[in-house]
Amino acid sequence: MAFAMGFIISLGIAGALAPHSGVAGTASAVLGFTQGLAAASAGALVGFLFDGTAVPMALTVAVLALGVPVSFLIISPRSAR
Repeated sequence: MAFAMGFIISLGIAGALAPHSGVAGTASAVLGFTQGLAAASAGALVGFLFDGTAVPMALTVAVLALGVPVSFLIISPRSAR
């Protein structure tokens, strides 16, 4: 699954940036930075909440998974829904 996600995410980003070739490098760098910052923040949160069980990790994954559709509804224009 992780192997396939590597292809899917990379191709999705490349496809989204293709029409914007003039700023593709900058957009890619911002996207990479944002992904790294989100991963570091989630890791720090899990480490801070760690109590010897997998509950903090499961809660973090659940909250972030629920945040995706919520952020889509907030950010996307109504015509995309």
